[in-house]
Amino acid sequence: MDTRIEELSHQLISTSDKRSPRSPDKIRDPKFLPADNDRQRIKLEEERRTFESQIHSLRQEMDKMQMDEANLQAAKRRAEREVLDYKQKTLNLERELERLQNRLERPASSIASSPRK
Repeated sequence: MDTRIEELSHQLISTSDKRSPRSPDKIRDPKFLPADNDRQRIKLEEERRTFESQIHSLRQEMDKMQMDEANLQAAKRRAEREVLDYKQKTLNLERELERLQNRLERPASSIASSPRK
């Protein structure tokens, strides 16, 4: 029974050591507090700089994506205008073709008897 108690107490001590890297003596000793505070402050400042850098790069990426989106929208509008232009050209060519076909289908006599200007 005593060995089991010792074993459990050793486990408890080892798990508590794993949880807190500082020993209880250092926590209570005032000379360690300023050094710990400085280390923690430096660590937090480094984390802040890292996060600010990430924010900066994300903002740059967002700006680039917005610029790409604007360029794509402009290209879409240009393509839509070109489609309308080509449709109009197609209609004009179809009318011209019809007009020429009608001219060819007329009898030759109507062409010969038509008054010349």
